[in-house]
Amino acid sequence: MLSHVYNRSCRRLRIRVLQMETLRQRLKEKDDTIEKQLQTVKSAQQDKKNSDSRFYEVSEHMKVKERKICVLQRKVSCNASQLCSSLYYTNHCLLLLSPFLCSRMWKFVLNIAVLIICM
Repeated sequence: MLSHVYNRSCRRLRIRVLQMETLRQRLKEKDDTIEKQLQTVKSAQQDKKNSDSRFYEVSEHMKVKERKICVLQRKVSCNASQLCSSLYYTNHCLLLLSPFLCSRMWKFVLNIAVLIICM
């Protein structure tokens, strides 16, 4: 009777050991899966940091370009007003000189003034 009980206990123990080994194997597989997922998350976080850094650099570059454009627009505006005032002065002088210019020369000068203003 004792041997029978002993044999049954041994069988149960072997079954429990097999179950424990199976559980260990499943636990190891799950740990490996978690490790792979952590690597993926770390890689995604690094990619996001790189993207954020590039975005910041590009936005700063755009701000610098916008400031340069504003400066250039102000220069163009200033130059245009100077040109208009000089054209006004030139036209005024031409009007004063008109009696002294022949009609052909007068038409030529007016055409050039119109071309300059249209530019």
